[in-house]
Amino acid sequence: MSKSSHTPNCADVLERILVSPELRPERRRNFVWALRRMAKILNCDLGALPAHPGELGRRLNRVSPAQLGMTVGTWRNLRSSLLGALRFTGFPVMPGRYALPMTPAWQSLYDQLNSTFLRAALTRFARWAGTRRIEPPHVTDTVMDEYRAALTEESLRGGAQRVHRLACVAWNEAVRTIPSWPQQLVSVPCYQNPYVLTFAAFPASLEEDVKAWLSWTTGASLVDDGPARLMSAKTATTRRFQVRQVASAAVQGGQRLENITSLRDLVNPAVLEAAFQFLLGRAEGVATRQISDLAVTLRSMAVNWVKVGAELKRKLATLCRKVATPNEGMSAKNRERLLQFEDPANVARLVALPIELMREALREENGRLRVALLAQTAVAIEIELLTALRLGNLAGLDLAKHLRMSLDPSGSIWISIPASEVKNRRDLLFELPPESAALVRIYIERFRPRLAPQGNGFLFPGLDQNAKDAGALSRQITRTIRDRTGLIFHVHLFRHLAGKLHLARVPGDFETLRQFFGHRSIDTTTSFYVGTDMPAAARRVARSVLASRESIAVQHSIRSKRPFTRGKT
Repeated sequence: MSKSSHTPNCADVLERILVSPELRPERRRNFVWALRRMAKILNCDLGALPAHPGELGRRLNRVSPAQLGMTVGTWRNLRSSLLGALRFTGFPVMPGRYALPMTPAWQSLYDQLNSTFLRAALTRFARWAGTRRIEPPHVTDTVMDEYRAALTEESLRGGAQRVHRLACVAWNEAVRTIPSWPQQLVSVPCYQNPYVLTFAAFPASLEEDVKAWLSWTTGASLVDDGPARLMSAKTATTRRFQVRQVASAAVQGGQRLENITSLRDLVNPAVLEAAFQFLLGRAEGVATRQISDLAVTLRSMAVNWVKVGAELKRKLATLCRKVATPNEGMSAKNRERLLQFEDPANVARLVALPIELMREALREENGRLRVALLAQTAVAIEIELLTALRLGNLAGLDLAKHLRMSLDPSGSIWISIPASEVKNRRDLLFELPPESAALVRIYIERFRPRLAPQGNGFLFPGLDQNAKDAGALSRQITRTIRDRTGLIFHVHLFRHLAGKLHLARVPGDFETLRQFFGHRSIDTTTSFYVGTDMPAAARRVARSVLASRESIAVQHSIRSKRPFTRGKT
């Protein structure tokens, strides 16, 4: 009879640590503390927790230190000691970014990296490859796949796919820009929208038709008449992706991609049926706002550009009606997330966060990238609290173009964004008061130089001369707020929070919000924010009711300890 296999668990790790004669007492205490604290956090016996870094990381990443009443420093120590315990007992653990020295071959190449992005994206990979005795000339797609597997299985950190993709992008960028870098390119994976095909997968005529349509809608042509209201370049980019999305959904729904040669083919009833049945299936049969927007876009394009007949117009109207979502302003999910801020303590945690982050960055200043990013996050959150900029505008802030510095070094800073760069085509102008401007100046003078390639003029610099990727900045802000405050937040919620906090202080003042957000119509403002001041209104009404009760109690001399009298029977 064969002996059943035993899957190692964290109780096994603890047992080995307790009996090992090799450990110093202090290190043993740290390992034991980390294992037992982790079990308490996860509300699980150590024997039921696999000794598997990837699985433990996935469980720990569902909670934040703030939710546990734990400082970020203590959280880092716990994770570090947990990895140390697993490594000591022989389980495969991926080396940290600074845990091990690089091999000479990797160090020689690493020293040639000329941007913060390349160094950040390739540091961990270079150290990992060195431990696996993989030399730079031997890096291939297979090696990159092994790296992704190690990120997934041997690390407590989340975001394995994102880290893997950035390493591939950075490797190829180094191939293109550093002559002495090994010249083999690697494949860059696409983890988002896996069903969405590129235009190259379709007949070339489809992309040509899309280009002609978007040229017409944006008014690029100097000869042809355009639509009554021209489309912005950013919206045109969205429409271009939406065409790919619907065409790809149609292929997933059973249509042959070689038959989709033009926009007229795309609005064929059979193609539409296949595409939207697939999209609804992905959404578990529920029409989402995204699906509704796709239908509206196709209808507008079909009517104004393709010039379809009356019968197809009717069918497109029917499609839009069937997948329509209620246009009630703020989504239910955002309204639910705003409920966090009915607690004044949560408001206080968020509004105080930028100053706390900058103080920590100044206190821990050591030249490392992590500290500079901490200061960057502090500035991004501070600007959002005061301006509620859309993410694209925040990420694209240019020092020379958008920021106006006061001549007084202790004065205000003005943010000015022209209408051509704003979604609703309104000029934006915001003042950052002196205390907020001080955070921006400290960041620009002491921390931004570590993040910005030479000549990059963006407040939040990215690769080469570009702004930081908006998605990366969003994740940076969201993750920091979650870890430091325990709040579930996303960048667009700053807009809704600003409206909520203002209406709590000045009930009914929708006109100020309309001007602040740049809405053309007061109806837009009220549709989004008319319900956000309801809890505050309810508290005021409750106080009035209780005040009336107190007044009646005084009149009838009813004591609080005996609010009711029982009649005689």
